Amino acid sequence: MNQFDLFALGNQYRAAGKLDLAAEMFNQAGKMPSMFTFGPAFLNLHETLMRKGDLTGAREALVNFMNSPLLPSTFEILPKVKQELESLDKQLNPPQLPQAPK
Repeated sequence: MNQFDLFALGNQYRAAGKLDLAAEMFNQAGKMPSMFTFGPAFLNLHETLMRKGDLTGAREALVNFMNSPLLPSTFEILPKVKQELESLDKQLNPPQLPQAPK
């Protein structure tokens, strides 16, 4: 299977609610050796992991997307991706309240 087949299969699994299988297909599609990294697979992986409640994995998927070669068609979503990364960082690393002196 090539990365486009894995991507399509991931979409089918996600639509059927089989999120573990969908995540596996998107991860494989995104990391499959080729001339380029398949960024859309990382975006779908992010959404799938968010639905599963895996914030750490979802954040990693967005980082992988940002590190993949960006196509002109993806430039317009970059601000949204950066905003989502900031939101995940805040959720994963909430600010600590100062400790009261003992």
